[in-house]
Amino acid sequence: MEKILNKSSFRKLSILNLLFYSDSYIEKQQMSDKLGITIKTLNKDIDEINQLYETFSFQIAVYQKNLLYLKKHNDTTINISLISAYMTYHSDIYKIAKLTFSDTPEFVEKIAESESISISNAYLKLEEFDAILAENRLFLGRQPLEILGNEVNIRFFYFHLFERAYLFSGWDFPGIPLEIINTFIEKTTRFLGIYLPPASKIDYAIALGISLTRIKNGHFAQLSKQSLSLINDFSSLYYLAAIDFTILEEGIGLELPDTECYLLLLACFLTPFTFFDNDIMFRMLTYNKKWRPARYNLVNQLVQLIGGKNKNLEALKADLLNYFSKFTFIERTTHIVDIDYFSRTTYPEWLDKNKIQQIIDEASQNKELEFIKDNKAVILTYLYEFINVATLSKTIYSPIKIKVLSKKGHLWEQFMKYEIRKCFPKELVDFSEDLYSYEHLEEYDIIISDYPLILSNTVETLLWNMPPTKGDLDRLKSIVDNF
Repeated sequence: MEKILNKSSFRKLSILNLLFYSDSYIEKQQMSDKLGITIKTLNKDIDEINQLYETFSFQIAVYQKNLLYLKKHNDTTINISLISAYMTYHSDIYKIAKLTFSDTPEFVEKIAESESISISNAYLKLEEFDAILAENRLFLGRQPLEILGNEVNIRFFYFHLFERAYLFSGWDFPGIPLEIINTFIEKTTRFLGIYLPPASKIDYAIALGISLTRIKNGHFAQLSKQSLSLINDFSSLYYLAAIDFTILEEGIGLELPDTECYLLLLACFLTPFTFFDNDIMFRMLTYNKKWRPARYNLVNQLVQLIGGKNKNLEALKADLLNYFSKFTFIERTTHIVDIDYFSRTTYPEWLDKNKIQQIIDEASQNKELEFIKDNKAVILTYLYEFINVATLSKTIYSPIKIKVLSKKGHLWEQFMKYEIRKCFPKELVDFSEDLYSYEHLEEYDIIISDYPLILSNTVETLLWNMPPTKGDLDRLKSIVDNF
């Protein structure tokens, strides 16, 4: 987020994040010291936040002239992810990215006109955008405005930017009907034996929308010989030849090359998913053990750190292998990543990070795992969370009443359940464990999600932060008390 937003917006998001996760008042001086700003700047930021987010029905209030807290109505549905999405959608980086994504050639004059600024200031915005692209091994063409570089990296860049802004942009791919995307996803995920949570379905749809738009506009991916050789392996593992891409081809009016079909399927690995067909999961594990031993051995070492603290070790191996799959063709992801840099430090640390880092450092020297070198910081951050959450989620065995959904995947759903279970015994709170994407009947009383979706017209949905705040748990307590 720091590389997507300007300094002022990122600072305001940091202020809100600190208040969201605080169980008590925060002194102004403490806040200003933490952010490295003056009290005057802090007061100015607070005033602007309160004006900007008036529509969200919350404000930063001051108690006894010096103590800050977040004041909101009990029925206010908001979390830090929603605010991040709002800021991303209104950021200069997102606006310029949309211009480069357009099938109509756009030029710097468009920025000056739409933002009511001078041409020289418009060029300054382009320089900031180009600097971010450079960190992702991409660069900006100016005549017209377009992102240049490796096509797969370009799509990856767009994905993480558009995915963040989706809550406010909505489906923004003219000429690519969402209906055909959803139909393809439903058929394909069922065939692959995987379950995509609602937020993951949206993310996969966005990835497909980006890829199909780029293909429709004549931007085809060019893969190396080594990458092309992986297609046959992947095709045999997931029976690619049996997947029908006709509905997508009809949607864009083009026949898809085998390479693009493969990449469209691989885009699913950008999102968290769960195998509901164990045969397919074990086939994937066996495949990696035989043909990608370095990757499999790395995952095995990492899962051993969890040991007996989680009974689903094979499923955890599959989760990690799926995560590493997203780096198959991505050279580097420096700043546009799927890691929540705000809340990550609030996860309990039950494991020595040095053990994880030692394993990753050794793995990065393996030629078969070259992707680790350029992405080490991102991967380590993910693994710290993953292993801690897997360790904390060891005691969840419950049936139905509350449906828990996390945008980050099933493991984080287990963590949310763990946090709930610490406050509520199973006599009061049970959990829905349904996985089948085609068997979602409303057999629960409440939905708890860290992603603001309208999941049901009849069941109340609580929007939580990840990890849950004290306020989130208090809200659940009031509902449980009144059941």
